[in-house]
Formats: sequence, structure tokens, C-alpha cells
Amino acid sequence: MSDSTPKFVHLSESDARDVLFAEMLEKRAGGDGRWSAGNRDAATRDAKRLAGEGVGARDFLPLRARLVAARLHEDPANAFGTTSFRRASLALTVILGLAALMSGMLTDHLATEGARINLLSPPLLLLIVWNLAVYLLIILKPLMPSGTSRRPLSVREFLSRSLLKAAGSSAVSVEAGTALFLPQCRWLVARALHIAAILFAAGLLAGMAVRGIGTAYHVGWESTWLADNPEAVHTVLNTIYGHLPFCPPVPDVSAVAALAFDAQTASAVDAAPWLLRLMCLLALAIILPRLLLVLKCTVGLAASRRRVRIDLESPYYRSILSVSDAPAVRTTVIVDSTDSVDGLPAHWHDFKAKLKTAEPGSGDVDLLANSAWDGTTSEVLAAVKPAIIHRLLLAFDPSSTPEVEVHGAMMDAAASWCTSKQSPAPVVVLDLSRINRRFGRENPAAGSRTALWQTFAAERGLRTLATDMSIPEDVDRICTLLSGQVR
Repeated sequence: MSDSTPKFVHLSESDARDVLFAEMLEKRAGGDGRWSAGNRDAATRDAKRLAGEGVGARDFLPLRARLVAARLHEDPANAFGTTSFRRASLALTVILGLAALMSGMLTDHLATEGARINLLSPPLLLLIVWNLAVYLLIILKPLMPSGTSRRPLSVREFLSRSLLKAAGSSAVSVEAGTALFLPQCRWLVARALHIAAILFAAGLLAGMAVRGIGTAYHVGWESTWLADNPEAVHTVLNTIYGHLPFCPPVPDVSAVAALAFDAQTASAVDAAPWLLRLMCLLALAIILPRLLLVLKCTVGLAASRRRVRIDLESPYYRSILSVSDAPAVRTTVIVDSTDSVDGLPAHWHDFKAKLKTAEPGSGDVDLLANSAWDGTTSEVLAAVKPAIIHRLLLAFDPSSTPEVEVHGAMMDAAASWCTSKQSPAPVVVLDLSRINRRFGRENPAAGSRTALWQTFAAERGLRTLATDMSIPEDVDRICTLLSGQVR
């Protein structure tokens, strides 16, 4: 893969679904013989032609994926079980929410004893501390090493994997489903847990409110370790309840001492202000922060659906993008000669330069020398650099006599190679410069030799262009004809 090829790309959910589905299709169809490397490259070339020059992987891969699905007569619409995934995520949210609501209402009985509400109740204080610890963990999570940031959130990770497994579809691979849905699962599970925390606090408040209709609550405190230290209790209560908006300040130490359940005045204390403080505490410590986190998860979920990450470093994507990075057109001129490229007549190098300037930006031009008598045409063509469209020119000197086993074999090998690359058939260029110097331009011998080669090429279905390559005007005419071949 070239250095310019990205290591990953972000796609929308629908585009990522198509790309991942095409990857699975090609691997499966390749295993049962329905899809070959030639089919793969053909789909890549066709997608490149449709997308146009300069297109990035973000636009190229979805287009190619849809071509693959169409050619294999497969529809990715329901392959990933998106509807089942949505239903499973909704069911998870509802189940966790209802369980949390019921647990919150039951916790009211654990945090209170009959009509007594202990302001130092361990379940109540642990609930507040737990939520504050979760907020702290969420804040610190981006600062943790990547290998450890997810360990404290193992419950969320476990639920995410479980949700992914529950909504899985046998039509796709586990890897494809994971790439598409796991980031969404994490946001969905996190949101469901935040909603559950809100409903837990709401259930706790609802339990108190419902019981308060027919119950006269008594608010106070009791503690084994602080029984003889009302000053410390006042400090604790002031820390917890003293800074809540819309609530009266915490009473002084003597009033707090009177709240002890073993005091004679405990039952006479008005419980309403303390219940208001407790409700405000739960709202500010749990409900409002969790609502903000629900909003954050909703935004993150929407972003994860718009930006699904697809890693492009696997051999599958490397093979695709290595073809897609090739030039649109590569012109290869093979001159039948025993000389090296540097030893070819100057007019061939001029021809190469004119081809490059005839269509700026259309692609690269290669000039090669290969003798038909060597029988190495296939090896030479195998070394040609990749391109979307190959334009192959075979140049011969018509002063020689065409041989089936020699020149014919060269033409056949070139035609077969062009077919494998889904490119136009090679064009035979007859260079009349030598025969014209020998016999003259008007000599019938030149015409008969040219006709012989034209018939020989036509028998193989190849087009011929006969011209004196040493004459610039004739070369310009050839370049014009060739430029129209690939349009």
C-alpha cells in the first residue's frame, strides 16, 4: 500500500454496511469459486471509472461495494440485522430501566426503617458516593492508558458484547458486525445505564413520596461511632445537605443533636425540610448529571452512526486500494527490436513524449523494446505497472515477413493480456520509416508489405495503424487517433 493510502476511513453506517458486506461476499464467493482476482480487479476498475479521478477511499469503497453486491446478486439491506439490533438495544434500555425503578422503590425500605429516615443511612450515602465515583471515572477515563481505560467499565463492556451477540446475524462475519455495531453498543449501553441510574433515584424518591401520603415520617440520625459527637454529625450533614439550592440551611449543632433518634425531641422535628433536602440532593447528585450524560451518549451514538471506522491495513483493502491508486490510463509501447530502449531510433522517444503531452494527466507512457523472436512477451507484460485502463501498442517493421509462431505469438500474448486487464485490444503500429527509405514512399513494394501485415493482424482481430514514424506530421495524426481510442 502506498504511503498516501490512509490506514483507516470513517464512513456513514449505510456506507460501512455496504463495504463490510462486500468484503464478506468476496471472501465467501472466492471460496466457492464464484469470485476471482480478475472479478475483484474489474470491480475496482469500474468503480474508479464511475467515481472519477482524485476520488478518495471514503467515496470509492462504498461505490465499489455496491458494484460487488450487484454482480453477486446479493442485497446488504437486511444482512446485518439492523432492525434486530435496534429492538435489542431498546429492550435492554427498558429492562434495565424497569429493574432500576423497582430497585429504587425497594431501596426506600432499606434506607428507611418504617416511618424513620436516617440521614446517615449507609445505603443512601453509598448511592451518592457511587455516583460521584462514576462521574470522576468518566472525567479521568480519557487520561488513562488505552489498555486500562476500559477495565473499570467491565460491566458496560460486557453488556455491549452481549447486546452485539444478541443482535447478531448469521449473514455476516463476527468481525464485520463488531466493526459496524460495537461502537454503537457502547454508547447505547452507557445511555441505558445512565437512564437506569435516573430511574433508580426516581424510584427512591417515588417510594418516599408514595409512603409519605399515609405515613408521618420522622427524620433523624443514629450512629455507633458518632453518637456522642453531634459536632461531627453537624459537619457531615452540613457537607451533604448544607449547599443545596432552594433548601433552608442546616440547623445548628444543638438542633442536630436533637435529631438523634435516641433524643426525646426526635419525633417532634418537622421532617418536610429534610425530605426536601434529600430530594434536592438526589436530583443534583444523580438525576441532573445523568440527564446530561444521557444527552452526551445520544450525541455520541449519532456520531458513531455517521462515522463508522473501517481499518484499511488488511490484505483485502490493500489489494483494492493498490489498484485504485493506479493511473487512469497507462500507455505501453512495445517496439519489436533486438536493441535496448536506449538504442531505439530517436523518433520512438519523440513519439513517447508526444503521447504524454497529447492528453495531460491521462496517465503514464512506457516505451519498451522486446524482440518477438525471444518469445518473452508475456514476461514483459507481467512487469507492466498497474492502471485502470491499459493502452497497448505493438510496433513492427513491415519490411520483415510476419511469422505465425513469432509475431503471431506476440500479438496473441498481448491480446490475451489486454483481455485479462479488461482493456482495449492492442493496436499494431507499422513503422514505415525503414521501408520508405529502402523503396521510397510511392513504391508498390511498400504497399504490398503493409497490406500483408494488416491482413496478418486482422486475422487476430487487431487494428493496425501504418505510418512513417520519422515524419512529425504522421506521428501527430497517430496520437490524435489513439487519444480517441480511450474516450
